[in-house]
Amino acid sequence: MMEELSVSTLMGIVGLVIGLGLGAVIHRTNFCAMGAVSDIISFGDWKRMRAWALAAAVAMLGTQALYLAGP
Repeated sequence: MMEELSVSTLMGIVGLVIGLGLGAVIHRTNFCAMGAVSDIISFGDWKRMRAWALAAAVAMLGTQALYLAGP
């Protein structure tokens, strides 16, 4: 029979799966900071930079919400 996984092992597996999923999405959508800056300089296109700003804002708000929610 399969043994029950420890909390630290389970957290590691979940983190790996989430990281691989987000990495695949980021790779597929060309979510690149250097590309965002390059787009602004070369073409005057702010779309990727707005995506970066939105991602940073969501990350900060999400972190604060989790902190305020407590353990």
